[in-house]
Amino acid sequence: TTMQIPHPSYAGIYDSDVSRATARESFGIDDDEYAVLFLGQVRPYKGIDVLLEAIAHMRRDDGRKPVLLLAGAASPEAIAQFEDLKPPSVRAITHFSTVPDGEIARWYRAADIAVFPYRAILNSGSMHLAATMEIPAVLPDLPHLREQFNSEPWVGFFDVTNAVESLALVLSSDALVPPNAPAFSQFTKEISPWQISTKYHALLNSL
Repeated sequence: TTMQIPHPSYAGIYDSDVSRATARESFGIDDDEYAVLFLGQVRPYKGIDVLLEAIAHMRRDDGRKPVLLLAGAASPEAIAQFEDLKPPSVRAITHFSTVPDGEIARWYRAADIAVFPYRAILNSGSMHLAATMEIPAVLPDLPHLREQFNSEPWVGFFDVTNAVESLALVLSSDALVPPNAPAFSQFTKEISPWQISTKYHALLNSL
């Protein structure tokens, strides 16, 4: 018999009192800029090349200029690859090392959208963090991800067979709900760490 327990949200784990305005000001992000966040280990399979090209080609309907927020542990080779791949037109704010837990919220709250342009992705922990931080997110259009997130208005998908153009289109539009919309709490309200922990405890007691 297989029993499944939902992935919990990160409520109370990475939260801080930093506001969106304060977070954006700390990075020097203006109101006329659209901040695209990639946070996590910088690895080739994670599609950084696709993300950079998509940002270079995106044209926001509201005229806001894109700025990339990229943070995560990276090898010297990965950093060099990023610098080689980054188009001159892309403004990027980077932090090539692990982001301390106390700083996670600042990066998310400064962003307008989080992008996970991975070539391969099995779990959805990053999505639950985005939901907890109430930031819309974009994923590759893969069947198991569609099945889990297709009904969520804060989740967008890009076509992996035409990744750059498709991702640029998603980032250029306002098809997803904005940060801090009610849809985020609707998704996370039943998957708090406490609730999922009690489910796990009940499962262990039943064995």
